[in-house]
Amino acid sequence: MALPPIGGMPQAVLHAPAETPLPDGTIPDGYDNPEGSSPGPMPSATRRPVGYWESEASGAPWSRTATSWRAQWNTVVFDLRTDLRGVSSREWDGRPINRFSGAQLWVSIAGLDHNHVGMRMMWSEWGHPVNYDKVKPYTPWTDATGELTTGTDQVILDRFPPGSGYQMRYWQFKLRFEFPVQFVPVALPNLEVQGGVY
Repeated sequence: MALPPIGGMPQAVLHAPAETPLPDGTIPDGYDNPEGSSPGPMPSATRRPVGYWESEASGAPWSRTATSWRAQWNTVVFDLRTDLRGVSSREWDGRPINRFSGAQLWVSIAGLDHNHVGMRMMWSEWGHPVNYDKVKPYTPWTDATGELTTGTDQVILDRFPPGSGYQMRYWQFKLRFEFPVQFVPVALPNLEVQGGVY
């Protein structure tokens, strides 16, 4: 069925109903878009679920506390259950990672020359099963200094979020590097940290 032209241009029919009813008596319209959202703008890159994330390679700046020199590196907060978007009120929070078999975090720490002797490295995991705004630590800061003893300039760490195939929804990983104030090398190491999830 053709509609009358508007401004001299023919108008296409996008939702022409089918002539034959389905067995239950309803007549399908040929294109299931009940909310009328298509055509529409594509979601922004931060809202579109992807199977990959990477951070910029960045230095971990040092700052002094009362007892130590400290540097810290954090991931963003991930939304690892994008299948729940649209069924909860928190559908746009977190960096959406869509991995059927489960996401894994890989972290490269470079700049580990002789200046890192005496440095402690610790990690902590933060998360919440349903609420982005309530992401808090659920593991204490755990000493991982033993992973720095590779004898090379770089180490690679890997970490799985909690859950076997069905991961906790909101998850964040943090690394902390520390030198006790009384034991500081001539120059603090110039660490370069970069992470990826896939």
